Amino acid sequence: MNKNQIENVLIEMGIPASINGFRYITDALLILDSEENRNVKYTYLYYMIARKNDSTPARVERSIRHAFDLARNCKTDFEIVDHYIGFVNCSNSASLKMLYMRISEQNNPVPVKKEEKVEEKKEEIVGITESQLKLLVKEMLKETIREILEEPA
Repeated sequence: MNKNQIENVLIEMGIPASINGFRYITDALLILDSEENRNVKYTYLYYMIARKNDSTPARVERSIRHAFDLARNCKTDFEIVDHYIGFVNCSNSASLKMLYMRISEQNNPVPVKKEEKVEEKKEEIVGITESQLKLLVKEMLKETIREILEEPA
């Protein structure tokens, strides 16, 4: 993960590069990417960013929250924002974790095993986005309607 890649994703999400939160999110992801800081507490993460940027942890936290709020509330591409930070859990820590995981996925795509069955995949689903849920419900409804129409009365 590099700085340019993170900045491109943030710009794509609609976060203005001119706000402090943009720089703080970039710093946070770069810190999280280093091996020794992978499981750091977020309050300590804010402290490290504040020290680096001559600010306070409270200002860092508030600036990051403001940047994520701008991405979620502005007229940006809903699907891009949903993919990178989601709309369900809007806390800074959850948003930073999800953003870190999504950017890491782009760098190291996980190979898909062809032998896996659909039933096994259903059990492994823990977090699901709103768009994925809508798609699943839509497919289930289509299947149910097909079954009803095929049954003799």
